[in-house]
Amino acid sequence: MIEIILIDDDPIVNLINEKLFRIFDPKLEVTTYNSANTALEDIKKLEPPKDKEIFVFLDINMPEMTGWEFLDRIHFAELNFEPCFFILSSSIDPEEIQRANNYSLIESFIIKPLNRVKIKELFEKHSLLNNPIDN
Repeated sequence: MIEIILIDDDPIVNLINEKLFRIFDPKLEVTTYNSANTALEDIKKLEPPKDKEIFVFLDINMPEMTGWEFLDRIHFAELNFEPCFFILSSSIDPEEIQRANNYSLIESFIIKPLNRVKIKELFEKHSLLNNPIDN
């Protein structure tokens, strides 16, 4: 089982992405945050998940705390578990993509918009398809 955490300052983007994940697998736990600060505090309080992976989808360009600042802070937070981080950004700047590749916490850089094909590829890559939906 997996839990999805979406962190993006745009509530519409979060709503659309949440619906995409729920269409793909209605049993997914999906939590959304419009504030990177709130997300950071809540993630630091999480107990180590049992029989569950946590996937965090993080926007880069947010007003109160950038995705890079979030990753720097979470790196030093001494979590009791290792979430799988994905950058989900509209940026196509090669420097941003390279910067993401330099973070050991980041699994991959996904260019917005998220869609069912990208979700299916992600789940296939991580062998998370229990009952795949034809897309």
